[in-house]
Amino acid sequence: MLVGLAYTTNFDYGLKDIRVKLPLFLLPFVIVGLGSLKEKEYRGLLLFFVLMVVSSTIAGYATAISNYGTTYEARQLSPYISNIRLSLLIIMAIFIAGWLAIKLRNLWFSIAAALTVIWLLFFLYKLESLTALGTIFIVWLALIIFNLKDIKPKALRIALPLLLAAFAGWFCYYTNTTYTEYFTPKVEVNPSEVTKYGNTYDVVDMPYMIENGNPIWAHVSGAELREEWPKRSSIHIDSTDAKKQPLYYTLIRYMASKGLKKDREGIAELTNTDITNIENGIANANYTEQRGLKARLHKIFGSTKVYKAYHNPSGHSVFMRLEFWRNSWGIIKDNPVVGVGTGDVIDAVAMQYNKCNSQLDAKWRLRSHNQFLAIGIALGIIGMLIFPFSMFYPFISAKGYKSIMFTAFFVTAFLSMLTEDTLESQAGVSFYVFFFCVFLFLKPGALTTPQIGWGWWDKPRLEN
Repeated sequence: MLVGLAYTTNFDYGLKDIRVKLPLFLLPFVIVGLGSLKEKEYRGLLLFFVLMVVSSTIAGYATAISNYGTTYEARQLSPYISNIRLSLLIIMAIFIAGWLAIKLRNLWFSIAAALTVIWLLFFLYKLESLTALGTIFIVWLALIIFNLKDIKPKALRIALPLLLAAFAGWFCYYTNTTYTEYFTPKVEVNPSEVTKYGNTYDVVDMPYMIENGNPIWAHVSGAELREEWPKRSSIHIDSTDAKKQPLYYTLIRYMASKGLKKDREGIAELTNTDITNIENGIANANYTEQRGLKARLHKIFGSTKVYKAYHNPSGHSVFMRLEFWRNSWGIIKDNPVVGVGTGDVIDAVAMQYNKCNSQLDAKWRLRSHNQFLAIGIALGIIGMLIFPFSMFYPFISAKGYKSIMFTAFFVTAFLSMLTEDTLESQAGVSFYVFFFCVFLFLKPGALTTPQIGWGWWDKPRLEN
């Protein structure tokens, strides 16, 4: 990154970026100077981390409930740090808690660890983090692949893959069931039907637009909606909601989600709470009632049908990422060898969006959300080759794949960089460099695989 300053024009942004990434250079020297920790110190450090993560999640959940009641949004569960960065910490805390339970072989500690894992998984469910849950699955798979032959007893060697397969099967079944439930029409539309007041319904040829099994554009009387809405809300129906979305469309979707006809009678059936939800940009009544995986899947399904209809990815995380990546790759193709320089990344990103006539709204024109592409923009193909080498070489040369915790961290960090520019924030840099240094330099003893058993804190059986 320092080399990239030599050919940058936005020096202020370049220095800011260097400052954010400075721990990547400094912290390893500090930690190496400490030397490896004793076994008890090493376990104590990891246990302290787990306790801090649990405390943060409890505080976040309590804050969301106290401030917003049951209408909180998933992001409001993480008031102190980005919910994406928090999910990385939670993943590590889950695997550390499980590792300590195996390592320490104490019944009461194992019970506490199990409760900790259950709470953190519950929190991820409420956080609606499909990426985090998918990462846990892949890390679990990687640990089994690298360590299956060494896992003892034999029953556990059989049980772990079976549990993994059962989880994968359940997730596929749950997703398919939710998809079918969401998109299967619950009613048949009669095109000749009229409202109670004799008005004909608008004709909109979008039969695939479904909300909770109800056709969105069926039974829509725009005239009656425009007549009745001002009686319930001070926000103009052709204005935008609190999320800057067209309020008219939010109203249509919300009423469809409740199975209401979009006419005078339907408006009358909306409660005051429903009106407030619509004004706040909540497009589906279930979003206020459901939390967790189902709500997240519903939002993805909703984003899919909206993108299919309007081809605008704005506000829809999955499709925005595709746009981020397309935009980033366009910059790399124009500056393939050494990139645009450390300081010119943000300027190049903005120029490329304009150059390719992106459909993204201005507020959503963000950076790459992929760490490897972010490096490629700044430093070109050369940087994209050096950066992965700097990750994989220490891990492989230290045989980190033989360590449960090092493997769990490495896979988690790598996967996060595929969907996020992890090292472009201070929290992400701190997460990455801290755990890399801890597992590379501070671990005591050899890297081996633990066995199940029961014992005491100061009497570990194995060295992993």
